[in-house]
Amino acid sequence: MSNNFVRLTNVSKFNNLMTHVMHRDPDLPAIVCFYGASGLGKTTSAIAAAHMHEARYIQVGESWTKKKLIVEIGKQHSVFDIRTVCEGVERIIEVASQDPRPIIVDEADYLIKGDKIELIREIHDETHCPIVLIGEGQLSVKLRKYERVHNRVLKWEVASKASIDDTLLLAGQYADGLELSEDLIQEINKQSGGITRRIVVNLNKIKNAALNNGWSELDLKKFLSKEEFNTALAPIAGRAV
Repeated sequence: MSNNFVRLTNVSKFNNLMTHVMHRDPDLPAIVCFYGASGLGKTTSAIAAAHMHEARYIQVGESWTKKKLIVEIGKQHSVFDIRTVCEGVERIIEVASQDPRPIIVDEADYLIKGDKIELIREIHDETHCPIVLIGEGQLSVKLRKYERVHNRVLKWEVASKASIDDTLLLAGQYADGLELSEDLIQEINKQSGGITRRIVVNLNKIKNAALNNGWSELDLKKFLSKEEFNTALAPIAGRAV
């Protein structure tokens, strides 16, 4: 992963959250949450931290059953051929107790469906492994239904919208070799609503526009003469382009 990614605000916030839970007082709970709107780079931040801290990482799917969840967590602990949920949890607890590396659970909102979150709590209680739950903006509200999980959360960290500095760092990654004006960088951030995913899409549009027109430098006026920004607003059907 490039230095540009490592320096992004949310990557730094996530890394600090991991460090906090890994170095907590042993009498404190070991679950922390990183949550916020879609597209803010939460998964990128998690993957960067997973490499940095040798954490175990899974991304939960909406269709997952309890068995599927435990099978996937098991794989991260080199536990295979799991026949039942109960057996899988016991084997994971045994391995994690001996090697209590952090466990990062992405798309944690899907754990609410079918009460799968209680399996995470059980692994936490038996191993005291640091566990990071990543979810959308309503994750904290959803977890209130599960008091035994909610009151074990040591810290809540909200993902930030991308700053101008973040936009510059992303430009260095996705529009490398191009000189972009200050007004263009500011407008990319504004039109993207600070959403990292949209910033990357717009930087890709800028890079393609530069390649197609033989540009090595761009300002806002030049870009808008050939292209338009990707925003949260979809085109209105039937409107002439």
